[in-house]
Amino acid sequence: MILKKQFFLIVFFSENIFKSCCFDESVLFSNTTNPLIFGLMPKAIEFSCDLKNDHISCIYRGIKDGYLAGEIFNMARYYLYKQYQAYTRLNSTKKIGGYLWEFAAGYGLKPVRVLFLFGLIFGLSLAWFSFRLDNTKDALLLSAGAILTFGAKADVLEKLPLLDQAIYIASAFLGVSLVALFVTVLASILLKDN
Repeated sequence: MILKKQFFLIVFFSENIFKSCCFDESVLFSNTTNPLIFGLMPKAIEFSCDLKNDHISCIYRGIKDGYLAGEIFNMARYYLYKQYQAYTRLNSTKKIGGYLWEFAAGYGLKPVRVLFLFGLIFGLSLAWFSFRLDNTKDALLLSAGAILTFGAKADVLEKLPLLDQAIYIASAFLGVSLVALFVTVLASILLKDN
């Protein structure tokens, strides 16, 4: 079923009704009533039907699939994010991992979050080594050398205790991991859109 120029305003969905649908960019969903559960109405206005928490991620999956079939990739990504978010908060038994994955990379959909985390790790590393070395210039080079793994000022490590060496190694590992994650998330988004 192909839907065009449809505006779903204050609509109650008790389950996923969007199976084998194709949406264009003029199909929009909006609920302005309060309270909402993840943007969906929790109860039908004139009927005695309630929204079940385990159906929310399925509803968003159907909406996402409709936009994906219509090749409206930005809206498909938005509803995929909402689907993952609803699943993590309402259905998942592994909530901690889901929250970490959401924070670190927005479920693999938000490369800016990876850059933010990269900057945060660099800032923490810089603050630590600035405190330990009492020299901001050396700390900046040492932190950048650790995070970007080019080893600037690595000779300073010989004079530092084992804890500082472990923090340097952890910073290097996190730096490499976050660069790889950023490239993977960015490539995933760019390749899925084409």
